[in-house]
Amino acid sequence: MNILDELKPQKQIALALLVSSHKAASEDIINYHLPILHHCWLIATEDSLGVARELQQEYKSKIAHIYVGKEFLVEPFNLYSTFELMDRILTEDVESLDPRPRQVILDITGGTKVMTAGMVLAGFANQSLMEYTQTTRDEKGNIKEGAIPQPTLIEAYFEAGVRRVKPINRGNSKK
Repeated sequence: MNILDELKPQKQIALALLVSSHKAASEDIINYHLPILHHCWLIATEDSLGVARELQQEYKSKIAHIYVGKEFLVEPFNLYSTFELMDRILTEDVESLDPRPRQVILDITGGTKVMTAGMVLAGFANQSLMEYTQTTRDEKGNIKEGAIPQPTLIEAYFEAGVRRVKPINRGNSKK
């Protein structure tokens, strides 16, 4: 599988990615954006925090700012958890950075489907660039030996856009 160059994202100075238990996937994503990557948010769950910390150690000499830790943890099956964190990163955290990135690209390859949905909604709400990484797979769904992971740009902006997602209170509502 070869992704056309026009479908590949440009390398970015700032990247947020969902970290899974498969370290190699995150490494492929990070390596694609090197050497210009300057800010990298590693969004993890309690289960993938160890992998995120390994990535931090591995790339600390190549990336100026790597954001990892408890304040960047999300709940794997709570859409709003990921949405809220990503919205904060895109609207508040980025404002205080030096140099301030013009754009943060969101990589939705790792994480649970629910985490991906939360990141995509935050991306839509903030008109962020998004990407995912494709790899050629065999008939059983396993990555083919020697396959080269290829990032693919997701160009999906809404003119009107969704600005905020609010959680539904399914608990004790007062009438």
